[in-house]
Amino acid sequence: AAACQYALEHNIADLADDHRRAARLAEGLAKLPGVEITAQATNMVFAHFPDEHVQPLSAWLKEHGILIELLYATRFVVHRDIDDADIDKVTAVMQSYFSRL
Repeated sequence: AAACQYALEHNIADLADDHRRAARLAEGLAKLPGVEITAQATNMVFAHFPDEHVQPLSAWLKEHGILIELLYATRFVVHRDIDDADIDKVTAVMQSYFSRL
């Protein structure tokens, strides 16, 4: 309960940034071919990826320093340790993957 109380007292202002970043991530992912954003609520983005891209895209992301459990249906969660540069990097690396196809 102490961690929850601390977050309520010190981190509420950060939530607006998390929501804004999640919306930017959803916009960037939605531009990728075959990727469907099924929901973007608060700081979470739910995306579906074409089956044939799940494994190769996961490997591509790992090669570029992005560690993610990419599944057919993936949930991205933005939190106070994720900044604008992180959102830009994820979307740019994913765009580079799809642009080479």
